[in-house]
Amino acid sequence: MAAAVRNRATIMWRLGWNVVSQPRPVVPKDSGNIAALCRVFSGSLKVSQCRSFSASPLISNRILKMNTEPTIKSQNTRCLLQPSSPTLVAKRNKVYYSKRKGKPKAIKAVTNRFYRLDWGIWIRTQSGRHKRIWKKSPSRRYLSRQHLFCNKQQSRLLDKMTTDYWHRPRHYVDDPYAPYQKRTNLQKYFPEKRPFYP
Repeated sequence: MAAAVRNRATIMWRLGWNVVSQPRPVVPKDSGNIAALCRVFSGSLKVSQCRSFSASPLISNRILKMNTEPTIKSQNTRCLLQPSSPTLVAKRNKVYYSKRKGKPKAIKAVTNRFYRLDWGIWIRTQSGRHKRIWKKSPSRRYLSRQHLFCNKQQSRLLDKMTTDYWHRPRHYVDDPYAPYQKRTNLQKYFPEKRPFYP
């Protein structure tokens, strides 16, 4: 008898229940559906009696293998297997073949937030440069207006997320980025062609 109580307590502790004296809920035979499990366990468990756990296959298999006894259901309790708030994951998938023309597409989030210089590096603005300006010092505000370089791995990733159209050099009148379009301090890796005079 003592061994059976210990085994039962061990199973309930592994499932996250802290109370042994509570009767176990009745799990229907067609309980492969999560909704059926929610209806059963919402009437028998309280939030204060158990730890939060997700509806993983391992836990659901353990629940289905349990020997259960009848219990009383309540209508106003929330299901414990149901997540409290949906998790939203931002996806910016690369389109290699479009539906209309079958051509690759650039990701708009990259072209709107970053700018590529002619020598291959990407630049971006400071994050949070418009937040809490009233409490920033003038030197901090000046630094917030500066641009930052992306590192080597980030530049390679952004090159993959955009098409060749965004990699071509462009020339604009009074371009503010014109002084930065060339690497003048690395002649070994970015040599400048000497002008040809016939």
